[in-house]
Amino acid sequence: MKILSTVSRIAPTNASVLITGESGTGKELIAEAIHTNSKRAAQPFVKVNLGGISQSLFESEMFGHKKALSPMLL
Repeated sequence: MKILSTVSRIAPTNASVLITGESGTGKELIAEAIHTNSKRAAQPFVKVNLGGISQSLFESEMFGHKKALSPMLL
């Protein structure tokens, strides 16, 4: 009940939420509950399994990639 109360307080806000827990504890269900009760409920809910990708690939996919400039040769 405490978690559901937290979901109802978080859902209407624009706050970022980090959901942690052991495998099988319902993290995805909590994320879906937050989304369903949010202002963005009409938008798609995108699930991303981070277990199969590296940290650098995750950062590139989520936040974009900017090609580094190579140093100028003199």
